[in-house]
Amino acid sequence: MTAAVVVGGGVIGLCTSLALARRGLNVTLIEAGTPGTGASAANAGWVTPSLSGPLPAPGLLGTSLRWLLRPDSPLWIRPRLDPGFARWLWRFWRQMTPRAYHAGLEATLELSSRAIALFDELAEAGLRFEMHDDGVLLAYSSMRAYDAGLREMRELAPYGYAPLQTATGGSVRDLEPALGDGITGAFVVRGERHVDPVAFCAALIGEIDRRGVVVAASTPVTGFRVRGSQVTAVVTGETAAGADLVVIAAGVGSAALGRQLGFPLPIESGKGYAVDLAPAPITLRRPVYLHDQRVAVTPLTSRLRLAGTMELGGRGDAISTTRVRAIESGARRLLAGWPDAPVSTSYLSGHRPMTPDGLPAIGPLPGWSNVWIATGHAMMGLTLGPATAEVVADGIVTGQVPAVLRPFLPDRFARRSRH
Repeated sequence: MTAAVVVGGGVIGLCTSLALARRGLNVTLIEAGTPGTGASAANAGWVTPSLSGPLPAPGLLGTSLRWLLRPDSPLWIRPRLDPGFARWLWRFWRQMTPRAYHAGLEATLELSSRAIALFDELAEAGLRFEMHDDGVLLAYSSMRAYDAGLREMRELAPYGYAPLQTATGGSVRDLEPALGDGITGAFVVRGERHVDPVAFCAALIGEIDRRGVVVAASTPVTGFRVRGSQVTAVVTGETAAGADLVVIAAGVGSAALGRQLGFPLPIESGKGYAVDLAPAPITLRRPVYLHDQRVAVTPLTSRLRLAGTMELGGRGDAISTTRVRAIESGARRLLAGWPDAPVSTSYLSGHRPMTPDGLPAIGPLPGWSNVWIATGHAMMGLTLGPATAEVVADGIVTGQVPAVLRPFLPDRFARRSRH
């Protein structure tokens, strides 16, 4: 039986381990920390293919320049004396063109075309996790941003997305009574899902255990044994896991692992935060995205989750009180009905793996015949987790790279570095 080693126990690694095990491979998953934590747990829980646009979008430069010196802003670049980080930022800014953005959007929409169906299939297969199909409401504080949001959404009509309910002024509260006076326009996108990300990861962990996947938690990878162009084992301290094939899905940590194999992946951390309020202090009909504040508000059975911010260059795990308070204040300012009594609050953070072009790196690792990469999903890790796993597993089993992966192949970074 083919021995597969998956490095990384976030949502991408968990989904990939399951997809490979379902195809009859003997799978070992190695995770440096605790599986299902970090960015895989500290996110909004949204399964939203309609929000597939890459982060380096046209217009972001002008917006971000107003934010860069404010540690409480939606996007903050933490100063760091690192030439590699400076090069990454330069490549990131250069991607903010309409052509690059629309090409990335189209590619990601194609990859995510089965995202909703795959979540349904997992639930139908017996995985137990909280999931809702109420769609998502996008709310805007300015009419200019609202009009731009409508235009962007209408461009997705060929892919089956459209703002089916729109409202401005006081009528926004017909869509969501909890919207405050600061919201001037809103629309609902039907068909999107939201899940409890903690419960989803727990369900994946339970399912791979049931299928016999060996999980090595709190086990950092220290190296690889190689023979020619093949990795024969993944080394963890004094032990090694023999491998016929390897999938590196270690999030931000994939950059260091790639360097060990001679292929430096340009991945930086986009640190994000989540705030859980329990029990939920307000009632929402569906998830709400406060666009101008870049705050996602998710109603779950046991709590209300607020998620947001993008902190580039941050590597630590400490919770920034400045940034979580900005998330809370943005939600409180634009949503009505908050009680005066305090509620139980907890904070989470995670390092989203970011590439300079805003697209995941998925496919064979250049120079190696049995190593694949699946990382760099930024804020789309949950949405794209099952879809990424399926195309990776199909490519490994068939020996053919699926056509849908062409825009995401890791060798695009090697090609660009030669020019």
